[in-house]
Amino acid sequence: MEQSIQTPARNQTFQYLRTLLIIMVIDDHVSSRIGILSSIFPYNSFFMPAFIFISGYFFKQQPFLTVFKKKMKTLFVPYIIWCTIGELISFILAKANIVYWYGEINIKNIFVLLIKGPISSVTGAGWFIIMLFHLVLIYSLLRNTIFPDNRIADTVLLISSIALGMLSLYMCMRGYNNTFYKISFFRLLFYFQFYHIGYMFKKYWEPIIQRGNKLLICSACIICNVILICHFGDRLKFSATSEMKSFHSCYLPLITSVTAILFWYIAMDFLASKIKKNKVIDFIANNTFTIVMTHLFFLNIPNFYVFFKVKSGSTSYADFDVSLFQSSAWYRYSPNTKLVGFFFGFAGSILLSFLIIKAKKKLSEFKAPFSMRIKS
Repeated sequence: MEQSIQTPARNQTFQYLRTLLIIMVIDDHVSSRIGILSSIFPYNSFFMPAFIFISGYFFKQQPFLTVFKKKMKTLFVPYIIWCTIGELISFILAKANIVYWYGEINIKNIFVLLIKGPISSVTGAGWFIIMLFHLVLIYSLLRNTIFPDNRIADTVLLISSIALGMLSLYMCMRGYNNTFYKISFFRLLFYFQFYHIGYMFKKYWEPIIQRGNKLLICSACIICNVILICHFGDRLKFSATSEMKSFHSCYLPLITSVTAILFWYIAMDFLASKIKKNKVIDFIANNTFTIVMTHLFFLNIPNFYVFFKVKSGSTSYADFDVSLFQSSAWYRYSPNTKLVGFFFGFAGSILLSFLIIKAKKKLSEFKAPFSMRIKS
């Protein structure tokens, strides 16, 4: 989910998978109006670990300082920029007495921004970005110090990361996630295992999957999840990992994440083999960062429309909760506005990504003549 990754040789299967996942993110954030196979693989039982899995898959062993500089450029700096823009928009809307999504700028909130996630709810989905930034740096540091690149070290790290991931859920289910820094710490413990699983998958397991009977593997994933859903129901879902809430088991999140990731990896691998490279898919996959940071504003456009209708005296939307909408960008109103919200959230953030790329290109073209003059 890094900022506009444009690597031509990037594995096409994962381009399709990233595109699917970002659609699921927006769909989930409008309360799952589309629900792509969500009755078998509920979004909130796997899709955030799946993003981490993809990042781990593409991890490359490099000196820590190299990784740090790269992640500062592709994750941290863009994250700060978008959070600042979100705060500015929220401040303007608050001054206009429309919504109150603005978070006060103080020492505590700055620490929250740097450790836990955005202050304003309009960029609230950015919690994932700052968590990923910390996670990659920790993983790189461990790889460069304690865990060398070999099978024994990989296995030890896998076992220990899974154990720590389960421990983090155990602690959260018992109420220890009661401060922002504890939440951030437990999040890292939980997601670390999926990053390493992604790395292990590429290094050891992917060739086995590619040689195996894919239909049989997919069927096994479906059967496993159907059995789990029949037995556990909604307890499979963990819908609030930004706060490390809503967990009901120490081990189920790992199982459901693995089964769903494996199923969708095989499905997208099949799709990529048939359709091959696709410009639209690549564009969406390469701009998931921008989509994550901006879609909450766009998917609220229907809510803004209803809000102004209510304020003008319309009785058509009597059940619209004005106070909830004004307090958070996460408020969802009706099935109709949710569906329209999905369209605006997806199309708006895609259009913005396109405009940003065009603006960068124009800026580069504008700067080029001056650079040539300086060199000459």
